[in-house]
Amino acid sequence: MKKFAICDDDAEVTEGLKEKVMEIYEGEAQIAAFQRAEDLIQWLREERGDVIAVFLDIELNNENGIDTAKKIEDFCAEIPIIFITGYIKYVQDIFRVRPVALLLKPVEEHRLRDALRRCEEVREKEKKNMVTLHIKGVLHQLDSRDIVYVESDKRILYIYERNQIYKVYMKLDELEAMELPGFLRCHKSYMVNMNYIKYLSAEGIILKSGKKVPVSRSKYQESKEAFMKYFKL
Repeated sequence: MKKFAICDDDAEVTEGLKEKVMEIYEGEAQIAAFQRAEDLIQWLREERGDVIAVFLDIELNNENGIDTAKKIEDFCAEIPIIFITGYIKYVQDIFRVRPVALLLKPVEEHRLRDALRRCEEVREKEKKNMVTLHIKGVLHQLDSRDIVYVESDKRILYIYERNQIYKVYMKLDELEAMELPGFLRCHKSYMVNMNYIKYLSAEGIILKSGKKVPVSRSKYQESKEAFMKYFKL
């Protein structure tokens, strides 16, 4: 079942949009409707892994839909956002975030179909960046783009994100087998997200944070070639 969310304070618009989406997916859709941004955000924190798209009104009661979209992007950037509005004057403002589409009210079906198709494409692409890990008895979905590097200590992995550290009981070989985009196994005990590398040499890797990560002598040439290939150097 494909999940969607609509956040609009106009009940008529919401019902009309729900009907169109249900028709497009031949009834195989689950649609949650909200009038307040805070309720939408709370729902997304629980359902984020299964949501295909969020329809978000730009003028939402006393709230700014674009500000709401920014909050959503901050904690689940993988979820596509479709803005809906009755006012063309907001077109330039939407580029403060990265929406998949802007639909004008009343929503035309062919434009809705096109926007949903693009959302499906985005979600499929985003799935490749997500990694599901068992942490302290709870399944967590992490965005691999937020992982800076991973350090292994026997059967324990320390996953360093930009703002926090996760401790996971698994082997580094198991994480490497997931083939996360942009990751480099530079040492038997380290994997690095190449997007955070500042320098790479036989002496080691210097991350943009200043952290030094070792590079095995046996892996240096392979690491160098992978780095150059990734950045098309």
